[in-house]
Amino acid sequence: NFMRLDLSRALIRHPAHTFFVQLTDDSLAEGGYCCGDIAIVDRQASPRNQDIIIAYLEGEFIVRRLRITEEMFVLESDEDAQEIEPDASFSVWGVVKDVIHV
Repeated sequence: NFMRLDLSRALIRHPAHTFFVQLTDDSLAEGGYCCGDIAIVDRQASPRNQDIIIAYLEGEFIVRRLRITEEMFVLESDEDAQEIEPDASFSVWGVVKDVIHV
């Protein structure tokens, strides 16, 4: 017996603020976020420590794990960590809420 499943209802909390983004690198592959996967991104969600985010940094969109310390933000990939300088052109574009592996 098959049941009808509404993925929008199951995966999307804020429909007007949710976007689908295809990942273009393997910078977080160890955490299960691989090139070609589709990230479900909520722009209304407030980022918390250790969230996976879409960041806008120096004119480029990137997917990273956000570490929040008392002094600064740090963007982490599987390979490295980048401290965000106070004068950097940086913003959190959205929080990744789920990923669809394709």
